[in-house]
Amino acid sequence: KFLRHLGPTNVSYLAPAGKGLALQAGIFTSFIGYDSLYAKDNFNYTRPWGADFTPYLMMGVNASYPISEKLTGSLFVVNGYWHLARANNVPSSGGQLAYKINPRVTLKQTALLGPHQTNKAFKFWRFLSDTIVECKTKKLTLAFEYTASWERVDAPGSPRALMMSSQLPLRWSMNKHWSIAVRPEV
Repeated sequence: KFLRHLGPTNVSYLAPAGKGLALQAGIFTSFIGYDSLYAKDNFNYTRPWGADFTPYLMMGVNASYPISEKLTGSLFVVNGYWHLARANNVPSSGGQLAYKINPRVTLKQTALLGPHQTNKAFKFWRFLSDTIVECKTKKLTLAFEYTASWERVDAPGSPRALMMSSQLPLRWSMNKHWSIAVRPEV
């Protein structure tokens, strides 16, 4: 119950290994999703519907390393799909590759897998893929996100649960005081 009163609360360390290995432990912003839990950090005051099916925050440890000037790799181990929920005591894990195609365009691919039900058998594990492409200029930011998640449900017949969502957030900053944002989503 104590953790419910905390937002992102973590410690981080930049290890002097190679180009700099960033280590972080605690409650941190999720590697999954384009939008934030906090409305002030989103293009639109609201969050997309698809984001309600993915974690806004994660609790665990992660490590990020710049493989090259354009490519950064990250690995994480978290307590589960939702940072305060505890379906079981087996952690979930995942990774992310972030590639700067050019100074304005970034591609991120994140994967997560782990048990998110009481039954921890591998056949009931959740697999999630999150792909984000973002293009930023001085006045315009355009992004595309596609998330897909699937698992077998521990119920009679072991039905398959599938979640997919996609969004196309766009923000045009007219000047330092005004901007217009839209977010079509499916």
